[in-house]
Amino acid sequence: MHTMVRTALSAALLIGTATTAAAQERQRGMMGGMRGFAQTLNLWNVLQDENMASDLNLTADQKTKIMALTAAFQKTNAKDLALMETFSEEMAAMRSSGSRPDRNAMMATVEKYREPQENLGKATVQLQADVNAVLSAEQKNILQSKVQTRGPRRRPPGPGN
Repeated sequence: MHTMVRTALSAALLIGTATTAAAQERQRGMMGGMRGFAQTLNLWNVLQDENMASDLNLTADQKTKIMALTAAFQKTNAKDLALMETFSEEMAAMRSSGSRPDRNAMMATVEKYREPQENLGKATVQLQADVNAVLSAEQKNILQSKVQTRGPRRRPPGPGN
């Protein structure tokens, strides 16, 4: 389930990066732009890291609360997460078709999944706020540094990259 959520959030991030300037401006006001969404995707990855509790020096109560928040996130957003998983599969199929993907078809697919991406953007911002409410100031700083240091995955340098 955690892999599906990561994939869906990654797909949501991909949709957000393909928006027009006007849509990006709308998103900036709504959820801090795609940079903010990328950080919430990173937040999800940090929260699912097996070392999270020790890295943040969480109490048992804090760990239980954060686990409950992430479980509630998954349950509440199950429909949008499933849609973004489908989006990811559709985009992967277009990219692996053997020929250059049709840009118009890809943009149409991006548009088709815009609503679940926006819903997940809002939900992840709320998740971050809820998690921050459980943490001490020092723990928030540690978490923030972990979220910021986990940049988006990039392709390794090489021909064509």
